[in-house]
Amino acid sequence: MSGTVTDCGYVTCSYYLTRSQVRWLYKNINASLGAGIGISAAICGAMAVIGGPLAIACVAYVAIWGGRLMDAVNQAKERNACVRIRTVANDNFETLVITGIYVDNSGFCHDS
Repeated sequence: MSGTVTDCGYVTCSYYLTRSQVRWLYKNINASLGAGIGISAAICGAMAVIGGPLAIACVAYVAIWGGRLMDAVNQAKERNACVRIRTVANDNFETLVITGIYVDNSGFCHDS
């Protein structure tokens, strides 16, 4: 995402969505994100018929982090702040493991 600040250490990486990106997400996606979470959870649920335990983890991941992202975008918009998404540091972006989503107003937060 253009303008996104990335800060990686040995164990985790943090991706900071700018204030402009937060406003865009709030305006354009936030209203439909709940439906997207529901659709994603349904897809994961369909996996349960085929895949078993992996599907249960999928549903939990979507429900927890999707809801947290919606909450962080709403709070960041109200506070004129950024959203920080922290992940386990790795070179394999196919296995992105989110460890936290936060409202952030640190030095990494900017208007873009």
